[in-house]
Amino acid sequence: MSAQAIRALSLSALSCAMLDCAAPFPAPNLVDRPRIIAVRASPIVAMAGQTLEAQVAFGGTDSLVVRTWRVCVPARIDPFPEQRCADGEGAVAYTQEGGQTLRWQIPTDQGQLTMLLFAAFVDANGNVPNVTTALNQLRANGAEMLVYVEAQAPDGTIVRAVKRTLFAIAPIRFAPLTALRFRFAGQRFEARDGQCVPLEGGDPVSVAAGSRAIVAIEPPAIDVSLDGAHYATGGSFPSVFEIAGITDWVAPATAGVTVRHWVVVQSNVQRSSGARVSDVLFCSFQTRTE
Repeated sequence: MSAQAIRALSLSALSCAMLDCAAPFPAPNLVDRPRIIAVRASPIVAMAGQTLEAQVAFGGTDSLVVRTWRVCVPARIDPFPEQRCADGEGAVAYTQEGGQTLRWQIPTDQGQLTMLLFAAFVDANGNVPNVTTALNQLRANGAEMLVYVEAQAPDGTIVRAVKRTLFAIAPIRFAPLTALRFRFAGQRFEARDGQCVPLEGGDPVSVAAGSRAIVAIEPPAIDVSLDGAHYATGGSFPSVFEIAGITDWVAPATAGVTVRHWVVVQSNVQRSSGARVSDVLFCSFQTRTE
């Protein structure tokens, strides 16, 4: 794996999905090669006995095929836990070969859970806290889990992404995302089963050639702050950032061009310490210039 891929895996921008996990390019919002747009895990805060599910949104080709899903428990002292999980090293809790959806039932056996969670509490000196301390940390903050996905395009291109989730033994303050609604080019959309559905009908949505538009995320009913990103296979994004977000999009200047779009939002789980863990929703739609 290249150094660029290793750096991409170590980022948390929408679970590494806000950046191309294969190679950098000028506009991270522009999907001009096979890539992973986003990974959603549910429940984002999971407990023993629950089934953890994860779905992935692909871009750049309709022919990406999942090769491997993997769930790992990152060691607190490991500076590159995403890389370790990608290599199948460290505390690997579950591996699934293929499948567009990951499904893993978290074990209830105390011995299995203790082995999986051991790495999460070892400090830099190799010391493990006593049981009371470890349980208090689990109740307050949960233990991080990594959901790793690797897929391959027909030309051999490999794309990878990592999503952070939490294992909990007690409720953690968190309001899961249940809806995604936004405005784009004068129309309202909502997410339904991974598709951005125009509430006024019409798919693909017509936009004027060369016109400018921006995704405006509607605030959810729950009191959470959202981060969003908009991706497209064509047109241009005049504002270029290192990490994809919400920025102006300019439609292709030629009439009759179909462009695929993705909208992704995330809300963060409230934690006192540790890496950022966020819930994610995404959907896709098409526009056609006229």
